[in-house]
Amino acid sequence: MKAIAIDIGASSGRVIVGYLERGTFKLEEIHRFLNNPVRPCQTMHWDILRLLYEVKRGLGKVRLQGHDDASSIGIDTWAVDYGLLDEDGELISNPVHYRDHRTDGMVEEVSKVMTREAIYERTGIQFMTINTLIQWYALKKGNGFKDAKMMLMIPDLLRYFISGNKVTEVSNASTTQFFNANRREWDIELLRNSISHIIYCHLLVEAGNRVGTIKESLAKELNLPEMDVVAVGEHDTASAVAAIPTREESFAFLSCGTWSLLGTELSSPCITEEAFRENFTNEAGVYGTTRFLKNIMGLWIVQRCMEEWSQHDEPLTYEEMGEAIDSTKPFVSFINPDEDRFLSPSSMIEEVRAYCVETEQYIPKTKGEILRCILESLSFKYRFTMERMEAITGRTYRCLYLVGGGSKNQWLCQFTANAINRPVVAGPTEATALGNIVVQLIAGKHVSDLKTAREMIANSVSIKTYDANYLSGLERSYERFVSHLSITAN
Repeated sequence: MKAIAIDIGASSGRVIVGYLERGTFKLEEIHRFLNNPVRPCQTMHWDILRLLYEVKRGLGKVRLQGHDDASSIGIDTWAVDYGLLDEDGELISNPVHYRDHRTDGMVEEVSKVMTREAIYERTGIQFMTINTLIQWYALKKGNGFKDAKMMLMIPDLLRYFISGNKVTEVSNASTTQFFNANRREWDIELLRNSISHIIYCHLLVEAGNRVGTIKESLAKELNLPEMDVVAVGEHDTASAVAAIPTREESFAFLSCGTWSLLGTELSSPCITEEAFRENFTNEAGVYGTTRFLKNIMGLWIVQRCMEEWSQHDEPLTYEEMGEAIDSTKPFVSFINPDEDRFLSPSSMIEEVRAYCVETEQYIPKTKGEILRCILESLSFKYRFTMERMEAITGRTYRCLYLVGGGSKNQWLCQFTANAINRPVVAGPTEATALGNIVVQLIAGKHVSDLKTAREMIANSVSIKTYDANYLSGLERSYERFVSHLSITAN
Protein backbone atom coordinates (compact mmCIF):
# COMPACT_ATOMS: atom_id res chain seq x y z
CA MET A 1 0.00 0.00 0.00
CA LYS A 2 1.17 3.51 -0.86
CA ALA A 3 -0.12 6.51 1.07
CA ILE A 4 0.14 10.24 0.35
CA ALA A 5 1.03 12.67 3.14
CA ILE A 6 0.13 16.32 2.63
CA ASP A 7 2.26 17.95 5.31
CA ILE A 8 2.13 21.74 5.65
CA GLY A 9 4.02 23.62 8.32
CA ALA A 10 4.10 27.30 9.20
CA SER A 11 6.76 28.10 6.58
CA SER A 12 6.60 25.34 3.95
CA GLY A 13 4.63 22.37 2.73
CA ARG A 14 5.32 19.10 0.99
CA VAL A 15 3.53 16.23 -0.69
CA ILE A 16 5.19 12.91 0.13
CA VAL A 17 4.46 9.32 -0.89
CA GLY A 18 5.20 6.66 1.70
CA TYR A 19 5.12 2.87 1.67
CA LEU A 20 6.63 -0.24 3.23
CA GLU A 21 9.46 -2.13 1.56
CA ARG A 22 10.84 -5.25 3.24
CA GLY A 23 9.63 -4.09 6.64
CA THR A 24 11.07 -0.58 6.47
CA PHE A 25 9.36 2.73 5.71
CA LYS A 26 10.24 4.52 2.50
CA LEU A 27 9.42 8.16 1.78
CA GLU A 28 9.60 9.94 -1.56
CA GLU A 29 9.16 13.71 -1.72
CA ILE A 30 6.99 14.60 -4.70
CA HIS A 31 6.45 18.33 -4.30
CA ARG A 32 7.68 21.07 -1.95
CA PHE A 33 6.39 24.62 -1.71
CA LEU A 34 6.58 27.75 0.44
CA ASN A 35 3.86 28.82 2.83
CA ASN A 36 4.24 32.57 3.04
CA PRO A 37 1.74 34.80 4.87
CA VAL A 38 0.18 37.75 3.05
CA ARG A 39 -0.78 41.16 4.39
CA PRO A 40 -2.98 42.90 1.77
CA CYS A 41 -3.91 45.69 4.21
CA GLN A 42 -3.60 45.68 8.01
CA THR A 43 -4.32 42.02 8.75
CA MET A 44 -1.91 39.11 8.25
CA HIS A 45 -3.52 36.15 6.43
CA TRP A 46 -2.64 32.66 5.26
CA ASP A 47 -2.95 32.27 1.48
CA ILE A 48 -5.20 29.22 1.73
CA LEU A 49 -6.16 29.13 -1.94
CA ARG A 50 -2.49 29.14 -2.91
CA LEU A 51 -1.96 26.22 -0.55
CA LEU A 52 -4.85 24.37 -2.21
CA TYR A 53 -3.25 25.09 -5.60
CA GLU A 54 0.08 23.63 -4.39
CA VAL A 55 -1.67 20.57 -2.91
CA LYS A 56 -3.33 19.94 -6.28
CA ARG A 57 0.02 20.40 -8.07
CA GLY A 58 1.55 17.84 -5.75
CA LEU A 59 -1.26 15.34 -6.29
CA GLY A 60 -0.87 15.77 -10.04
CA LYS A 61 2.86 15.01 -9.74
CA VAL A 62 2.05 11.84 -7.76
CA ARG A 63 0.55 10.32 -10.89
CA LEU A 64 3.26 11.66 -13.20
CA GLN A 65 5.97 10.13 -11.01
CA GLY A 66 4.43 6.69 -11.15
CA HIS A 67 2.49 6.54 -7.88
CA ASP A 68 -1.06 6.48 -9.20
CA ASP A 69 -1.48 3.23 -7.24
CA ALA A 70 -1.54 5.21 -3.97
CA SER A 71 -4.71 4.32 -2.12
CA SER A 72 -5.13 7.00 0.59
CA ILE A 73 -4.40 10.61 1.52
CA GLY A 74 -3.88 12.28 4.91
CA ILE A 75 -3.41 15.98 5.70
CA ASP A 76 -1.61 17.59 8.63
CA THR A 77 -0.82 21.27 9.24
CA TRP A 78 -0.02 23.70 12.02
CA ALA A 79 -2.61 24.22 14.75
CA VAL A 80 -4.96 26.93 16.14
CA ASP A 81 -5.91 28.64 12.85
CA TYR A 82 -9.17 28.09 11.00
CA GLY A 83 -11.45 29.10 8.16
CA LEU A 84 -14.97 30.45 8.54
CA LEU A 85 -17.72 29.25 6.18
CA ASP A 86 -21.13 30.75 5.41
CA GLU A 87 -24.42 28.85 5.44
CA ASP A 88 -23.73 27.54 1.93
CA GLY A 89 -20.33 26.13 2.93
CA GLU A 90 -18.41 28.85 1.06
CA LEU A 91 -15.18 30.23 2.54
CA ILE A 92 -15.82 33.78 3.77
CA SER A 93 -12.22 35.03 3.61
CA ASN A 94 -8.61 33.94 3.84
CA PRO A 95 -7.85 32.59 7.35
CA VAL A 96 -6.10 35.06 9.64
CA HIS A 97 -2.51 34.22 10.67
CA TYR A 98 -1.92 33.44 14.36
CA ARG A 99 0.89 36.01 14.39
CA ASP A 100 -1.51 38.83 13.54
CA HIS A 101 -1.58 41.51 16.22
CA ARG A 102 -5.38 41.47 16.69
CA THR A 103 -4.93 39.17 19.74
CA ASP A 104 -2.52 41.48 21.58
CA GLY A 105 -3.78 41.84 25.16
CA MET A 106 -6.70 39.47 24.59
CA VAL A 107 -5.57 36.74 27.01
CA GLU A 108 -6.02 39.23 29.84
CA GLU A 109 -9.47 40.26 28.55
CA VAL A 110 -10.69 36.67 28.27
CA SER A 111 -9.39 36.02 31.79
CA LYS A 112 -11.69 38.76 33.12
CA VAL A 113 -14.71 37.00 31.62
CA MET A 114 -13.75 33.47 32.73
CA THR A 115 -10.83 32.72 35.02
CA ARG A 116 -7.72 31.05 33.69
CA GLU A 117 -8.12 28.34 36.30
CA ALA A 118 -11.64 27.52 35.10
CA ILE A 119 -10.56 27.38 31.44
CA TYR A 120 -7.50 25.25 32.21
CA GLU A 121 -9.50 22.84 34.36
CA ARG A 122 -11.68 22.02 31.35
CA THR A 123 -9.16 22.22 28.49
CA GLY A 124 -5.71 21.67 30.02
CA ILE A 125 -4.32 24.03 27.38
CA GLN A 126 -1.37 26.39 27.80
CA PHE A 127 -2.34 30.08 27.65
CA MET A 128 -0.96 31.75 24.54
CA THR A 129 -2.13 34.72 22.48
CA ILE A 130 -2.27 32.48 19.39
CA ASN A 131 -4.92 30.09 20.78
CA THR A 132 -8.16 29.81 18.82
CA LEU A 133 -10.25 30.84 21.84
CA ILE A 134 -8.26 34.06 22.11
CA GLN A 135 -8.57 34.65 18.35
CA TRP A 136 -12.33 34.15 18.58
CA TYR A 137 -12.60 36.67 21.39
CA ALA A 138 -10.76 39.24 19.25
CA LEU A 139 -12.95 38.31 16.27
CA LYS A 140 -16.13 38.82 18.24
CA LYS A 141 -14.97 42.26 19.42
CA GLY A 142 -14.44 43.22 15.79
CA ASN A 143 -17.81 41.80 14.65
CA GLY A 144 -15.90 39.28 12.54
CA PHE A 145 -18.47 36.51 12.94
CA LYS A 146 -21.03 38.48 10.93
CA ASP A 147 -21.73 35.93 8.15
CA ALA A 148 -20.01 32.90 9.70
CA LYS A 149 -22.09 29.78 10.32
CA MET A 150 -19.39 27.14 10.75
CA MET A 151 -15.66 26.69 11.36
CA LEU A 152 -13.06 24.28 10.05
CA MET A 153 -9.47 24.06 11.29
CA ILE A 154 -6.85 24.46 8.52
CA PRO A 155 -6.27 20.73 7.76
CA ASP A 156 -10.03 20.11 7.94
CA LEU A 157 -10.58 23.01 5.54
CA LEU A 158 -8.10 21.62 3.01
CA ARG A 159 -9.63 18.17 3.39
CA TYR A 160 -13.07 19.72 2.77
CA PHE A 161 -11.75 21.29 -0.43
CA ILE A 162 -10.54 17.95 -1.80
CA SER A 163 -13.23 15.62 -0.43
CA GLY A 164 -16.32 17.70 0.32
CA ASN A 165 -16.56 16.29 3.86
CA LYS A 166 -16.69 18.55 6.91
CA VAL A 167 -15.29 16.86 10.04
CA THR A 168 -12.61 17.85 12.58
CA GLU A 169 -9.85 15.55 13.84
CA VAL A 170 -9.33 15.69 17.60
CA SER A 171 -5.57 16.45 17.80
CA ASN A 172 -6.09 19.78 16.08
CA ALA A 173 -9.41 20.47 17.82
CA SER A 174 -7.65 20.05 21.16
CA THR A 175 -5.40 23.07 20.49
CA THR A 176 -8.35 25.49 20.23
CA GLN A 177 -8.75 25.90 24.01
CA PHE A 178 -12.47 25.10 23.73
CA PHE A 179 -12.03 21.33 23.57
CA ASN A 180 -12.66 19.36 26.77
CA ALA A 181 -9.44 17.39 27.38
CA ASN A 182 -11.00 14.69 29.55
CA ARG A 183 -14.14 14.10 27.49
CA ARG A 184 -12.36 14.60 24.11
CA GLU A 185 -15.24 16.69 22.77
CA TRP A 186 -16.08 20.34 22.02
CA ASP A 187 -16.76 22.37 25.17
CA ILE A 188 -19.72 24.44 24.05
CA GLU A 189 -20.47 25.56 27.60
CA LEU A 190 -16.98 27.06 27.83
CA LEU A 191 -17.53 28.95 24.58
CA ARG A 192 -20.86 30.23 25.82
CA ASN A 193 -19.38 31.39 29.13
CA SER A 194 -16.18 32.91 27.75
CA ILE A 195 -17.09 34.68 24.51
CA SER A 196 -20.90 34.33 24.43
CA HIS A 197 -20.86 33.33 20.77
CA ILE A 198 -21.40 29.94 19.18
CA ILE A 199 -20.92 28.90 15.58
CA TYR A 200 -21.13 25.35 14.33
CA CYS A 201 -18.11 23.17 15.11
CA HIS A 202 -18.19 19.97 13.09
CA LEU A 203 -18.28 16.32 14.10
CA LEU A 204 -15.08 15.16 15.78
CA VAL A 205 -13.17 12.09 14.60
CA GLU A 206 -10.14 10.32 16.03
CA ALA A 207 -6.99 9.77 13.96
CA GLY A 208 -7.03 6.55 11.93
CA ASN A 209 -10.59 6.83 10.65
CA ARG A 210 -11.58 6.94 6.99
CA VAL A 211 -13.52 10.16 6.39
CA GLY A 212 -14.43 9.90 2.71
CA THR A 213 -12.78 9.90 -0.70
CA ILE A 214 -11.38 12.61 -2.94
CA LYS A 215 -14.00 14.43 -5.00
CA GLU A 216 -14.91 12.81 -8.29
CA SER A 217 -14.33 16.17 -10.02
CA LEU A 218 -10.82 16.43 -8.52
CA ALA A 219 -9.96 12.86 -9.48
CA LYS A 220 -11.06 13.60 -13.04
CA GLU A 221 -9.16 16.92 -13.15
CA LEU A 222 -5.89 15.31 -11.98
CA ASN A 223 -6.48 11.94 -13.65
CA LEU A 224 -6.27 10.14 -10.31
CA PRO A 225 -8.06 7.00 -9.15
CA GLU A 226 -10.56 7.14 -6.31
CA MET A 227 -8.61 7.41 -3.04
CA ASP A 228 -9.64 7.17 0.58
CA VAL A 229 -9.14 10.26 2.73
CA VAL A 230 -7.95 9.29 6.22
CA ALA A 231 -7.98 11.46 9.33
CA VAL A 232 -4.39 11.35 10.58
CA GLY A 233 -2.86 13.27 13.49
CA GLU A 234 -3.84 16.50 11.76
CA HIS A 235 -1.96 18.74 14.15
CA ASP A 236 1.51 18.29 12.68
CA THR A 237 3.02 17.71 16.12
CA ALA A 238 0.61 14.81 16.71
CA SER A 239 1.90 13.20 13.51
CA ALA A 240 5.51 13.94 14.48
CA VAL A 241 5.09 12.30 17.88
CA ALA A 242 3.56 9.24 16.21
CA ALA A 243 6.91 8.84 14.42
CA ILE A 244 9.21 9.03 17.47
CA PRO A 245 11.74 6.22 16.82
CA THR A 246 11.57 4.66 20.27
CA ARG A 247 10.99 1.30 21.89
CA GLU A 248 10.45 2.98 25.27
CA GLU A 249 7.03 3.28 26.87
CA SER A 250 7.98 6.53 28.61
CA PHE A 251 9.98 9.07 26.62
CA ALA A 252 10.60 12.79 26.21
CA PHE A 253 10.34 14.38 22.77
CA LEU A 254 11.18 17.68 21.14
CA SER A 255 9.45 18.36 17.84
CA CYS A 256 11.50 21.25 16.53
CA GLY A 257 10.91 23.49 13.54
CA THR A 258 9.43 26.98 13.41
CA TRP A 259 8.06 26.09 16.85
CA SER A 260 9.57 23.79 19.45
CA LEU A 261 7.21 21.48 21.31
CA LEU A 262 8.82 19.65 24.20
CA GLY A 263 6.84 17.03 26.05
CA THR A 264 5.94 13.44 26.71
CA GLU A 265 3.16 11.04 25.79
CA LEU A 266 0.63 10.15 28.50
CA SER A 267 -2.37 7.82 28.61
CA SER A 268 -4.60 10.62 29.95
CA PRO A 269 -4.47 14.41 30.53
CA CYS A 270 -2.41 15.83 33.41
CA ILE A 271 -4.50 18.76 34.64
CA THR A 272 -3.08 19.71 38.02
CA GLU A 273 -2.35 22.92 39.89
CA GLU A 274 1.35 22.48 39.15
CA ALA A 275 0.74 21.90 35.43
CA PHE A 276 -1.45 25.03 35.38
CA ARG A 277 1.13 27.08 37.26
CA GLU A 278 3.91 26.01 34.87
CA ASN A 279 1.58 26.62 31.87
CA PHE A 280 1.89 23.13 30.36
CA THR A 281 -0.56 21.98 27.72
CA ASN A 282 -2.55 18.77 27.22
CA GLU A 283 -3.15 18.15 23.52
CA ALA A 284 -4.86 15.09 22.13
CA GLY A 285 -2.55 12.57 20.49
CA VAL A 286 -3.27 9.68 18.15
CA TYR A 287 -5.06 6.56 19.42
CA GLY A 288 -6.41 8.13 22.59
CA THR A 289 -3.10 9.42 23.95
CA THR A 290 -2.31 12.85 25.39
CA ARG A 291 0.67 14.97 24.40
CA PHE A 292 1.69 16.71 27.62
CA LEU A 293 3.99 19.45 26.42
CA LYS A 294 5.11 23.05 26.35
CA ASN A 295 5.09 25.27 23.28
CA ILE A 296 8.42 27.07 22.93
CA MET A 297 9.21 29.65 20.26
CA GLY A 298 11.65 27.44 18.30
CA LEU A 299 13.76 28.19 15.25
CA TRP A 300 11.42 30.99 14.15
CA ILE A 301 13.81 33.47 15.77
CA VAL A 302 16.77 32.10 13.82
CA GLN A 303 14.73 31.97 10.60
CA ARG A 304 13.77 35.62 10.89
CA CYS A 305 17.36 36.69 11.54
CA MET A 306 18.54 34.71 8.51
CA GLU A 307 15.84 36.36 6.38
CA GLU A 308 16.90 39.82 7.51
CA TRP A 309 20.54 39.17 6.65
CA SER A 310 19.48 37.90 3.21
CA GLN A 311 17.39 41.03 2.65
CA HIS A 312 20.51 43.08 3.35
CA ASP A 313 22.55 41.01 0.87
CA GLU A 314 24.37 39.24 3.69
CA PRO A 315 23.02 35.68 3.38
CA LEU A 316 24.55 32.83 5.36
CA THR A 317 25.02 29.30 4.08
CA TYR A 318 24.70 26.45 6.58
CA GLU A 319 28.51 26.10 6.64
CA GLU A 320 28.97 29.85 7.19
CA MET A 321 26.40 29.72 9.99
CA GLY A 322 28.45 27.04 11.73
CA GLU A 323 31.72 28.92 11.26
CA ALA A 324 30.12 32.08 12.67
CA ILE A 325 28.86 30.25 15.77
CA ASP A 326 32.13 28.38 16.34
CA SER A 327 34.10 31.63 16.27
CA THR A 328 32.25 33.03 19.31
CA LYS A 329 32.49 32.51 23.07
CA PRO A 330 29.80 30.45 24.82
CA PHE A 331 27.33 31.70 27.44
CA VAL A 332 27.74 35.43 26.90
CA SER A 333 24.16 36.64 26.31
CA PHE A 334 20.69 35.08 26.65
CA ILE A 335 17.11 35.84 25.73
CA ASN A 336 13.83 34.37 26.94
CA PRO A 337 12.62 33.02 23.56
CA ASP A 338 9.00 32.78 24.76
CA GLU A 339 8.41 36.46 25.37
CA ASP A 340 5.66 37.84 23.12
CA ARG A 341 8.09 40.43 21.77
CA PHE A 342 9.65 37.66 19.62
CA LEU A 343 6.33 36.57 18.02
CA SER A 344 6.33 39.09 15.18
CA PRO A 345 8.76 42.02 15.62
CA SER A 346 9.61 44.37 12.78
CA SER A 347 13.28 43.37 13.17
CA MET A 348 14.18 40.16 15.01
CA ILE A 349 17.88 41.09 15.10
CA GLU A 350 17.16 44.39 16.82
CA GLU A 351 14.65 42.72 19.16
CA VAL A 352 17.33 40.28 20.35
CA ARG A 353 19.74 43.15 20.92
CA ALA A 354 17.07 45.25 22.67
CA TYR A 355 16.36 42.39 25.09
CA CYS A 356 20.04 42.23 25.99
CA VAL A 357 20.18 46.00 26.50
CA GLU A 358 17.13 45.92 28.79
CA THR A 359 18.52 43.03 30.85
CA GLU A 360 21.97 44.66 31.10
CA GLN A 361 23.84 41.97 29.22
CA TYR A 362 26.51 42.08 26.55
CA ILE A 363 24.85 43.17 23.28
CA PRO A 364 25.57 40.61 20.53
CA LYS A 365 26.99 42.37 17.47
CA THR A 366 28.13 39.76 14.95
CA LYS A 367 26.00 37.13 13.22
CA GLY A 368 27.76 34.41 15.20
CA GLU A 369 27.10 36.13 18.53
CA ILE A 370 23.42 36.57 17.70
CA LEU A 371 22.99 32.96 16.54
CA ARG A 372 24.81 31.53 19.55
CA CYS A 373 22.71 33.72 21.87
CA ILE A 374 19.49 32.34 20.33
CA LEU A 375 20.53 28.68 20.16
CA GLU A 376 22.01 28.57 23.66
CA SER A 377 18.88 30.28 24.98
CA LEU A 378 16.69 27.67 23.29
CA SER A 379 18.79 24.82 24.70
CA PHE A 380 18.52 26.26 28.21
CA LYS A 381 14.77 26.77 27.78
CA TYR A 382 14.49 23.10 26.80
CA ARG A 383 16.31 22.12 30.00
CA PHE A 384 14.13 24.44 32.08
CA THR A 385 10.99 22.90 30.56
CA MET A 386 12.22 19.32 30.82
CA GLU A 387 13.06 19.73 34.51
CA ARG A 388 9.58 21.01 35.23
CA MET A 389 7.95 18.28 33.16
CA GLU A 390 9.82 15.61 35.11
CA ALA A 391 8.73 17.20 38.40
CA ILE A 392 5.07 17.31 37.32
CA THR A 393 4.89 13.79 35.85
CA GLY A 394 7.17 12.15 38.43
CA ARG A 395 9.15 10.57 35.61
CA THR A 396 12.82 10.74 34.63
CA TYR A 397 13.71 10.51 30.97
CA ARG A 398 16.84 8.75 29.72
CA CYS A 399 17.29 10.97 26.67
CA LEU A 400 15.50 13.52 24.51
CA TYR A 401 14.18 12.48 21.09
CA LEU A 402 14.54 15.48 18.78
CA VAL A 403 12.59 15.24 15.51
CA GLY A 404 11.73 17.62 12.69
CA GLY A 405 13.80 20.22 10.85
CA GLY A 406 15.70 21.14 14.01
CA SER A 407 17.30 17.69 14.04
CA LYS A 408 19.49 18.86 11.12
CA ASN A 409 20.96 21.72 13.17
CA GLN A 410 24.01 20.13 14.78
CA TRP A 411 24.71 23.15 17.00
CA LEU A 412 21.20 23.15 18.46
CA CYS A 413 21.38 19.38 19.02
CA GLN A 414 24.78 19.56 20.73
CA PHE A 415 23.94 22.64 22.79
CA THR A 416 20.76 20.87 23.96
CA ALA A 417 22.60 17.67 24.91
CA ASN A 418 25.09 19.74 26.89
CA ALA A 419 22.33 21.72 28.60
CA ILE A 420 20.19 18.73 29.67
CA ASN A 421 23.27 16.56 30.43
CA ARG A 422 21.90 13.53 28.65
CA PRO A 423 21.82 12.24 25.06
CA VAL A 424 19.85 13.90 22.29
CA VAL A 425 18.64 11.37 19.70
CA ALA A 426 18.16 13.40 16.51
CA GLY A 427 15.92 12.32 13.66
CA PRO A 428 13.91 11.68 11.61
CA THR A 429 13.79 15.08 9.93
CA GLU A 430 10.51 14.28 8.15
CA ALA A 431 8.87 12.90 11.29
CA THR A 432 5.58 14.67 10.62
CA ALA A 433 5.12 13.19 7.14
CA LEU A 434 6.24 9.80 8.43
CA GLY A 435 3.73 9.88 11.28
CA ASN A 436 1.03 10.89 8.81
CA ILE A 437 1.91 7.88 6.61
CA VAL A 438 2.08 5.53 9.63
CA VAL A 439 -1.50 6.29 10.69
CA GLN A 440 -2.71 5.69 7.14
CA LEU A 441 -0.89 2.35 6.95
CA ILE A 442 -2.33 1.29 10.29
CA ALA A 443 -5.79 2.29 9.04
CA GLY A 444 -5.17 0.14 5.95
CA LYS A 445 -4.12 -2.77 8.21
CA HIS A 446 -0.61 -2.87 6.74
CA VAL A 447 0.92 -2.14 10.17
CA SER A 448 -0.61 -3.62 13.31
CA ASP A 449 -0.29 -0.76 15.80
CA LEU A 450 1.66 2.33 16.84
CA LYS A 451 4.15 0.46 19.03
CA THR A 452 5.09 -1.78 16.09
CA ALA A 453 5.30 1.22 13.78
CA ARG A 454 7.73 3.04 16.09
CA GLU A 455 9.97 -0.01 16.28
CA MET A 456 9.93 -0.20 12.47
CA ILE A 457 10.73 3.53 12.22
CA ALA A 458 13.76 3.04 14.49
CA ASN A 459 15.03 0.51 11.93
CA SER A 460 14.11 2.63 8.92
CA VAL A 461 15.53 6.10 9.41
CA SER A 462 18.88 7.78 9.91
CA ILE A 463 19.36 8.78 13.55
CA LYS A 464 22.30 10.57 15.16
CA THR A 465 22.96 10.62 18.90
CA TYR A 466 24.60 13.66 20.49
CA ASP A 467 26.19 12.90 23.86
CA ALA A 468 26.55 15.62 26.48
CA ASN A 469 29.92 17.36 26.79
CA TYR A 470 31.11 18.92 30.02
CA LEU A 471 31.59 22.66 29.62
CA SER A 472 33.08 24.84 32.32
CA GLY A 473 30.68 27.58 33.37
CA LEU A 474 27.56 25.91 31.97
CA GLU A 475 25.80 25.53 35.34
CA ARG A 476 26.48 29.13 36.39
CA SER A 477 25.30 30.29 32.97
CA TYR A 478 22.10 28.26 33.26
CA GLU A 479 21.38 29.87 36.64
CA ARG A 480 21.90 33.27 35.03
CA PHE A 481 19.54 32.33 32.18
CA VAL A 482 16.83 31.25 34.64
CA SER A 483 17.15 34.57 36.44
CA HIS A 484 16.18 36.32 33.18
CA LEU A 485 12.94 34.37 32.76
CA SER A 486 9.98 36.52 33.66
CA ILE A 487 7.22 35.18 35.88
CA THR A 488 4.59 35.70 33.18
CA ALA A 489 6.52 34.07 30.30
CA ASN A 490 7.89 30.83 31.73
